[in-house]
Amino acid sequence: MFKSINKLSLAISGLILSSASISAQQVDQYVEVKLMPENGTEKVVTRYDGQKAADFDMTAYINENISKGDIIVNGLVSGELELTRIKFDSRKIDNAANASFCQTKSTTTKPFIGIASIGMDDFSGVLLERIVDGTAASKTSLEAGDVISYINNKEIRSTCDLKIAVSKLKVGEQIEVTYDGGAEVQKQDLIVGSRDQHLITWETCAIATVPVQQNITSLSNTAAFEMFPNPSQGLTKLTFENDSKGELNIKVYDLSGKMIMEQDKLDFEGYYEEEINIFGQPSGIYLVEMTLNGEKFTKELVIANK
Repeated sequence: MFKSINKLSLAISGLILSSASISAQQVDQYVEVKLMPENGTEKVVTRYDGQKAADFDMTAYINENISKGDIIVNGLVSGELELTRIKFDSRKIDNAANASFCQTKSTTTKPFIGIASIGMDDFSGVLLERIVDGTAASKTSLEAGDVISYINNKEIRSTCDLKIAVSKLKVGEQIEVTYDGGAEVQKQDLIVGSRDQHLITWETCAIATVPVQQNITSLSNTAAFEMFPNPSQGLTKLTFENDSKGELNIKVYDLSGKMIMEQDKLDFEGYYEEEINIFGQPSGIYLVEMTLNGEKFTKELVIANK
């Protein structure tokens, strides 16, 4: 009934992949991290697979280790309907060791049919091994065991031909698929579907403009204003020292400029030490502002949730 086959290569038409958010499907995921210390010691390579990869907090890792050396990250989350690539290389970022990083995500939409296929030994087409549920192909008469030989007027002799042909289609376009169903050559109209491809990376965090009007003095490089730990998961000890005495006010802003915490201390006597707690806030950069007798001082706090 079928032509003899040799599994020259396994193709996923448009790469049949999905993201971790599609819980009903089998998901393959990994992340590999390389830390190359500045002191010339041997690089450290760590790989996480499956659920360990999903649970790994890369934002926290980068912010906690970027001062130690270069960091290179590669990862993939794949299934049947989406593909997510994870990439980061601190060597491409100027002054990375002194920066704070936030995760970014970009998405592109690609044409997608939804068939898994293998090549024929005589290069006469591609044999369909499986049709992905919910895709364009699943809404047609195509079945596992059919052999596709043409898409529109493009001859399909191998899985490579199929991938190239699909990549040149447009989402929503109607195409004609020519296939051998075992008894005779048939033609099937198909509306091209789509699949999202995501890229997750990390970029230096933008610094928000804090909504204060005057006298903002940065103390990021002085011992008078310290926070530890930094980065933290939300609980940080803040110390502030100044020769002046008077009314002290503390505010914390997120990157949008929204104030998320305020605390007053009216009897500042030259030294202040107390914990601030912003547990529950998303990972990223926050600005802690100290105001003493109208003079303002700011410092960045990195929240890195695990």
